[in-house]
Formats: sequence, C-alpha cells, structure tokens
Amino acid sequence: TIPYPVHATPSKSEPDEVRGSYAHQAASHTDIQLQNQRLIEAVSLRNAEIMKFNGDPLHYFEFVRSFDNLIGGSTLDDGTKLMKLYQCCEGEAKGIIQCCMVMEPQLGYHRARELLRERFGNRHKICETWIKKVTNGPGLRGNDKKGMQRFADELKVCNETLQALNMHTEMSSQQHLVKIIERLPYHLKSRWLKWVKDIRHQGRSP
Repeated sequence: TIPYPVHATPSKSEPDEVRGSYAHQAASHTDIQLQNQRLIEAVSLRNAEIMKFNGDPLHYFEFVRSFDNLIGGSTLDDGTKLMKLYQCCEGEAKGIIQCCMVMEPQLGYHRARELLRERFGNRHKICETWIKKVTNGPGLRGNDKKGMQRFADELKVCNETLQALNMHTEMSSQQHLVKIIERLPYHLKSRWLKWVKDIRHQGRSP
C-alpha cells in the first residue's frame, strides 16, 4: 500500500483527533506567520516618520491618511495602534482621546478614532476653518511676492479641499469673495472690479 503523505489533507474517513491535529497545525502556522509579520512591521515603524496631529481640522485628513498607511492598516494589535495614535496626537487632539487609554484596547482604539473624527473631521468644521483662513488676515502689499504666492497657494488648496468635500459653493458667497478681495493690493482690486463689471454685463453673478 502507498503510505499516506504527511502533508496531505486528511480525508473525512479519518478519526476526529487526526483531523483536529491537522487543523491545529494549520492554525499554529497561521499564528506564527501573523506574529512574524507584526514583528517586521514593529521594527519598520521604529524608523518611520509619523505625522503629528495637534487638532487643526485643516490637517485632519492628511493625518488620517498618513496614520492609516503606516499603522492603521497594519496587522498590529489594537493596543499597539491605540498607543501609537496617542503618541502621534498633541495638544487638544491628545486631550480628547486620553480617556480611551483606560478602556480595553479594541474598544479604546476604535473609540479614539471616532472621537477624533467627530471633533476634527467634520466636513462643515473643515470648510469653516478653511474659509476663515483665506478670508481673515492682513492685507497684502503689491511688492510682497512671497506673500502673494502663499495666499494664491492657500486659495488653491482651499478650493480643492472644498470640492473634495462637495462644499465648494460655500466660497461663492459675495460676503466671502469681498473679504478675499479686500486682502489684495490695490492694483489687483481694480482688476477684479473691472472683471466683476464685465461679468455683470453678461447677466451673471460674479
């Protein structure tokens, strides 16, 4: 007779204890693989530069993407993820999830994520913060090239962010546009007023 290969899958006719032994070996092998993967990820994280989050809504999604790419999407246990999340937060953000550190790891990690999302990831809050950033501030001088470029970049990022949140119409109100234009140098204000006049002649609202 041909001997039964050691590595083969047991048949249904074999005793329960034999099938149980194979199942136990498979489970043990899977556990070992998972442990090795977690060890590799833990070693890799030692040299990884993880973004910090201080509670600024403008950087919430940026932080979440960074954290999930390195830690949230890994096979690390929830206790380790919770500790890393707490270490990555600063100021107001760290204070709001401090209570999660006394919870069971699985509950604490998921609750911490919920608290951060509710407090800093609300799209209306992010929209409001961005609009305040571009509408409030000192006026710009015509010879301030760096200041003008920085303001232009902020407006572009603000527009792209609000479009991603499907809230770009919030920037179209006359009140917000006037505040933005008021920050520009005189010669750009004049050009904008001419543009507005042309738009209105076409029967449209600027």
